[in-house]
Amino acid sequence: MCIKARSWISSVILGVALCSCDKPAPEQIPTTAPQSVKKKAIEVSLNAKASTFSHHLVGHRLIVSNLDQYNWTEVFIELNSQRQRYDGYGLRVGEIKAEGYIGFDISECCKSDGTRFNPLQTRALTIHIYATTMYGRGSCKLEFN
Repeated sequence: MCIKARSWISSVILGVALCSCDKPAPEQIPTTAPQSVKKKAIEVSLNAKASTFSHHLVGHRLIVSNLDQYNWTEVFIELNSQRQRYDGYGLRVGEIKAEGYIGFDISECCKSDGTRFNPLQTRALTIHIYATTMYGRGSCKLEFN
């Protein structure tokens, strides 16, 4: 402290006053965060494209493209989901880089009971994509013609 005081007592009192100004009184400390500061879960609309193809050498493949300028992490893809998440055939694929894509065999998707998607018996009608982005959780729904 670079303040010169006339006596030792005045410098101690001044030092105490400066320290007490740095901390609010206990009754001034808020117990909850203001509404504007509380974090809300942000739902982001993902910009995606999906296509399927089949070939006798590679089987039935699904290609999911990330058309956004940012990465998707914790990606979960679900085929033929009806009303809620996890009632269709799902697959966790990890990460899809910005403007990147991932391809996989469509029979890798399975229901929560372990039933695998069989492209010879069932047609893929919808695809839901769920992912975490730098802006929050995101999702999109695509329909096949």
